[in-house]
Amino acid sequence: MRKRIFNLSYKTLFVVLLSAFFAHSTKAQKIYKMAEPDAYKIYRSLEQALQEPNKVKHLDLSEQKLLAVPSDIQKFKNLVILDLFNTKITRLPQTITALTNLEELNLSQNPDLNLAEVFRQLTKLPYLRKLHLAYSKLSMLPPEIGLLSQLEVLNLYKNKLRTLPATVSKLTKLKEVYLQSNQLSQIPACITTLANLQVLDLYHNQVQFVPANIGKLGHLRILNLHQNALHKFDKNAWQLQNLEELYLGSNPHLNYEEVLAVLAKLPHLRVLNLTNNNIKELPMEVGMMLNLQELYLQNNYLSKLPEELSLLKNLHVLSLAKNRFTQLPKRFVKLTNLKVLSLSQNPQLDYAQVFDVLGNLEGLQKLDLSGNNLQKLSGQIVFLQGLRDLDLRNNHLKSLSPKVALLTNLRKLDLYQNQLSSLPKRIHSLNNLIELYLGKNRLPKTEQLKIKAWFPNALVSFH
Repeated sequence: MRKRIFNLSYKTLFVVLLSAFFAHSTKAQKIYKMAEPDAYKIYRSLEQALQEPNKVKHLDLSEQKLLAVPSDIQKFKNLVILDLFNTKITRLPQTITALTNLEELNLSQNPDLNLAEVFRQLTKLPYLRKLHLAYSKLSMLPPEIGLLSQLEVLNLYKNKLRTLPATVSKLTKLKEVYLQSNQLSQIPACITTLANLQVLDLYHNQVQFVPANIGKLGHLRILNLHQNALHKFDKNAWQLQNLEELYLGSNPHLNYEEVLAVLAKLPHLRVLNLTNNNIKELPMEVGMMLNLQELYLQNNYLSKLPEELSLLKNLHVLSLAKNRFTQLPKRFVKLTNLKVLSLSQNPQLDYAQVFDVLGNLEGLQKLDLSGNNLQKLSGQIVFLQGLRDLDLRNNHLKSLSPKVALLTNLRKLDLYQNQLSSLPKRIHSLNNLIELYLGKNRLPKTEQLKIKAWFPNALVSFH
């Protein structure tokens, strides 16, 4: 499996989150990604790199089954990034200490490495800031990790860790720690001493409670506790005054009335994910989180929303997919800054009432109505003049309202898996449309050719 762990950055989370949201995923959003194009040429051949060693700043030897890193590595005096993912190495050469400009090292999926020895070697690298040890089958982390006091990013994704050594507390410069998919039953005490920590990702562990000393992480901006075993969320979490994003999905045993009362005291909280939590009633305390911009509630048992939700004037993204709604509250119209809304898989909804409400949300840009057994689309859709993305997949539409043609800002229209045998001719006036999905409908070949001719510069898919 190719590595997916370079250049960790919480700034990518928004894009990943939205893509997961509209794929109806309730899985956690892992906060790691592949390398983006950077200022450095990437050398993937050691032979090529050795021809101009002084120019090499990014050397990618991943998955090359080296077994051993050649001692010639010392020739790359200007090396900044070294990727040794899945190379089956068992040790690093002593010459690794000559890489005094190295900032990022990927040793992931090399489970036979003697990490205690490796950590001692890495102390000679004064600028090493990012270390990746994912997929390494680690059941324990050697205490020598505490020697790497210059580290800012530590990636331990997909291991078997049940705890961390106390020496982690010596890594006082750490800003980001990634512990997704381990076996932690509690947040290690050494983590809560890291005063400069900004990102803590504990997705898919067995953490049972958020401790009182979590409040010591005064610079924490992102906390991912999705898919754990939480049953307690200490009230001292209100001290996380810089927290911006919190992921609590797949933790159905929490008392969310108590949790939201705590979260309401966090002045900078912008993103809250409560997906897949068996929530039957959303506490009115949600209305106290006045700076909230994104709220993810998909895959719960909600049948109504509290009127207090309308107080969230800054809300931009709202997912209500896979619930049991029959109506939207009338005060929903006060969410005037809402840009993205998912009502997917709520077939009980009264869509005449829904469009009466939505017609007032002139700023709405993306609307997901997929999987709702819709047999017709209300002509009131025309009032959503800001709409750019309309998702009508997996419905029972036999025809499409010609009024869709009046949505002149529409760029993407997804009609996959309906019962359409034609489209209204007026739809060809959608000059801004760049994506049209029509697979699994009943469109004859002649109709398909006609539709393609209407949109010569768009992606039109019948598959």
